[in-house]
Amino acid sequence: MNDCFDLFVRQIVQIALSAAVVALATRIFFRRRPHWAYLLWMLVLVKALTPPVWSSWTGIFSWGAWHGGDGGVAPSLTIADIAPAGAHRLAIAAAPVVSQWNWPAMALAVWALGCAVVMAVAGARALAMSRRLKFCARPVSPELQRVFESLNRSLGIRRRVTLKICGEPMGPGVMGILRPSVVVPAIMLDDQNSAESRAILTHELIHVRRGDLFAAGLQLVAQAVWWFHPAMWWANRRINQLRESCCDAESIAGIGCGREDYAQVLLDVLRRRRELSPLVALPGVRALQVTRRRLDQVLHGPLWPHRRLPWTYWVALAIGGLLLLPGSGIEFHRGAMAAVTGPSTQPAQADRKNRHVRLVVGIHTITLQENLITLRDLPRELEKLPNRGQTILDIGYDSDQVPMGWFERVQDAILNDQERQKLGFREINFMGLTSARAAPSR
Repeated sequence: MNDCFDLFVRQIVQIALSAAVVALATRIFFRRRPHWAYLLWMLVLVKALTPPVWSSWTGIFSWGAWHGGDGGVAPSLTIADIAPAGAHRLAIAAAPVVSQWNWPAMALAVWALGCAVVMAVAGARALAMSRRLKFCARPVSPELQRVFESLNRSLGIRRRVTLKICGEPMGPGVMGILRPSVVVPAIMLDDQNSAESRAILTHELIHVRRGDLFAAGLQLVAQAVWWFHPAMWWANRRINQLRESCCDAESIAGIGCGREDYAQVLLDVLRRRRELSPLVALPGVRALQVTRRRLDQVLHGPLWPHRRLPWTYWVALAIGGLLLLPGSGIEFHRGAMAAVTGPSTQPAQADRKNRHVRLVVGIHTITLQENLITLRDLPRELEKLPNRGQTILDIGYDSDQVPMGWFERVQDAILNDQERQKLGFREINFMGLTSARAAPSR
C-alpha cells in the first residue's frame, strides 16, 4: 500500500511540473504554432497515463535522485531517517506504536471513489446524448450526402464516416471511435451548398482524419484518474482549445476557404451560442471556444497543408517522451551509499552474542540465508525465523548497479509500519556492498 501511495504522490508532482514546463515552452516558442503546442500538451496527457515505474538516463525526472558526489546516485533510503549522520548501525525498535489510521489507504479509497463518480457521470451523459440523437434524427438529403462524400474523398479520409442530421440544436461534432459519425444540427444547414455548410462539414471531418476521438477518449480516462489535479484540468482545457485551432488551419487549407469566410462561419456559431448545446466531451465546433485568440489565429496564423503528421513531429514526440515519461529514479552506486550511511562495517563485537541473519539485495533478486525468495514472500519468510527478538538482520547489496527503486521496495516490505511489529527484530544493520555467499549467520 505504501509503495502505491508513494508512486501516486510522485506522479502528482511530475504531472504538475510537466504541465508547467509545457505551458512555458508553448507560450515562448509556439504561440502561433498550434500543432507544435498541441503535440507538447499531448505529451502531458501521455505522462499522466504512464505510471512512474521505469527509469532512464534520458528522463529528467529520473535524474531527480542524482545528487552528484564521488560515487554517483544517492538513494532516498528510508532506513537513514532512524540513524544520525555517520552512524554505522541502523537500529529499529522491535515493537513500535502503530497508528490506528491508515492514511494512504484512506486517500486511495477517496481517489477510487472520485474516479468512479467521474466515469459514471460521463457514461450517463453519453447515454442520454445517444438517446436524444436517436429520437431527433432526420434523413439526409441526396444532395447533402453527395457534398459530404465529396469532401470525405478530397480530404483523404479512408474510413467510412456517417453523416447524421439532428432535429434538435445539438452539435456540431463527431462521435464514435470505431464507427465515426458527424452530427450537425438542421438549423445550421439551411443552405446545403453554402460555404458555411461546407466549412462546418470539413471541420468535423478533419477531426476524424486526425484521430481526435481517440485523443478525447484518453482525455476522459486521464480526467477520471486525476479528477482532483488542477494541472490535469488545465492540460485538458488547453488540448481542447489547441485541437480546434489545428482543425481550423487544416480546414482552411483543405477546401481552399478564405480566412475571412471561415472566421465568419465561427462568428455565426458564436451568435447561436444560446441555441446550440455541444456534444459532451467530444470534438466539435463549440460556441464557447470561439474566442478572440482563435479568430486571430484563423486570420493571421500559419496554415497546415499536410494530410499526415510530418516526420519531424514524430521525432520531436519521441524525444519529448524520452525526456518526460520515465518517472522512477536512476540506479545508485556504492560511493553515494557510503556518503549516506558511512563505510560498510561488520557487526560490532558487542553483538556477537546475538544471532545474525543476512539479507542480500541483488539486481531484482533477494537472497535470504543463501536462498532466493520473492518480494511477496519476504515478510512471510522473515516471520518464520525463530527468536527474532534476539536476532539482528544484516541488509546488504551484492552490486553497485542495484536499482534504487527496487532497493526501496525491499526496504518497504521490511519496514512497513504494519509489518514491523510482526517481524520484531532486535536490530537492523545496513552492511553496504556484500556477497550473497558470505556466512549467513554466526
